Amino acid sequence: MGQVRPMKMDDALALLSWFFLGHSIFILVGTTTFVSVMIVVTNSFNIQDYFADYISELLTFWTGYNITFESASVPWRLGTIRLENVKIVCNEETWKTLQKKIAYRDGVEYNPGEVNTNFAYWDTTVESIDVTLSLWRWLDGRGVVKDAIIKGVRGVCDRTHITWDNWEPARRSPQFGDFELDSLVIEDALVTICNPRQRPITLAIFNAKLPTFRKQWLLYE
Repeated sequence: MGQVRPMKMDDALALLSWFFLGHSIFILVGTTTFVSVMIVVTNSFNIQDYFADYISELLTFWTGYNITFESASVPWRLGTIRLENVKIVCNEETWKTLQKKIAYRDGVEYNPGEVNTNFAYWDTTVESIDVTLSLWRWLDGRGVVKDAIIKGVRGVCDRTHITWDNWEPARRSPQFGDFELDSLVIEDALVTICNPRQRPITLAIFNAKLPTFRKQWLLYE
């Protein structure tokens, strides 16, 4: 302040502004580091279960899949956040439960009969998922995940209940929040795909490295 005097309101506001701006820039630029510090703190105070439940709820709302995981760790050598023993489920029950929560949050009436469940159901487990995060990307509408490494995938994709009525192929329109990963690595994946009136198909991926992975161009990439 340049002199010895009591702190004024302007001084307090300047200090709070500096504190808020500094932390905001840190979160935007170093999102992965910020979340890593949060994980270390929660593990130190033995509140990782509450943190895991909170992150699971966020991931469920962001993706539409019911995502739970056993633990989160920070492998500093890789500079990523690791989720271990991840369970990913999306079926009629989980989708209706999510739509009910969204309706309650938005203050609108929930009608189970109007919920569309004519899509593929997933029931998979993943040994580990390493991700790097970027809040800048999320604000830009490209999703919060920048890079991902997925290992040890096992599960089933159930499409036996899907029906088509006058279906015509159409290019998917991009939406705000669609993920756009700068890189995706998949190791040791084995998924069984069940289609209507066909025998199950097994999809195996031993090692895949994709330079980009975007929801808008999912099949192409």
